[in-house]
Amino acid sequence: MKLFELLYSDRVEALHKAAKTDPTKHVKGAGTMAFVYQHNDDHQLDRVERISLSADPHTAFMQFIIDNNVKNPYLPRCFGKSDSNGIVQSTMERLVPFANPNVATVELVRNLCGKWFQYHISHPLETQMDENTTQFECAEYISNIIHDAITSDPDDLIQDPVLLEAIKIIRIVMKSSRSFVADITSENIMWRIAGGVPHLVITDPINTTGAYA
Repeated sequence: MKLFELLYSDRVEALHKAAKTDPTKHVKGAGTMAFVYQHNDDHQLDRVERISLSADPHTAFMQFIIDNNVKNPYLPRCFGKSDSNGIVQSTMERLVPFANPNVATVELVRNLCGKWFQYHISHPLETQMDENTTQFECAEYISNIIHDAITSDPDDLIQDPVLLEAIKIIRIVMKSSRSFVADITSENIMWRIAGGVPHLVITDPINTTGAYA
């Protein structure tokens, strides 16, 4: 899901417009099947609310995580989920965009490549990234590799066993519907800040072929 794309659900779009005029909410972004807002409440700065259709692939993705009690740190955390007449509200952890220059340096990403990826992937990537590389370019490089891992042979690309497990979970959910497709872009990978250290999170990895119709 890419932020600020046109919502093709009239019901979700109506809720999105209402949220934008609600002083208690701060809309963070919108995509093809959902929008995300944060409460203007100092006690809820660590989480966001995601409003979507029941048919949103992200709903199936999060339901799998909840049903199977998945605790993989490379996958998002959901604090609660409710479904009312086909509209799902999910309370999610607040994450930081991967390309945010105030969070992760290019040097940090280079160092993490050796942890995440097999040597034949990480070594050329580490060489490619230098002082002229932007955070956005880093996000593009990493998201492309994760997309390839989801759609091809993850064992050939991924070294970190925990990241490999996360990708295999995504692949399982993708196989649950013939309309599900991988949707890994630079906006669908983010950082969780835990103890001051950024940790990669794959936030919204699946879309549906209907979103591209």
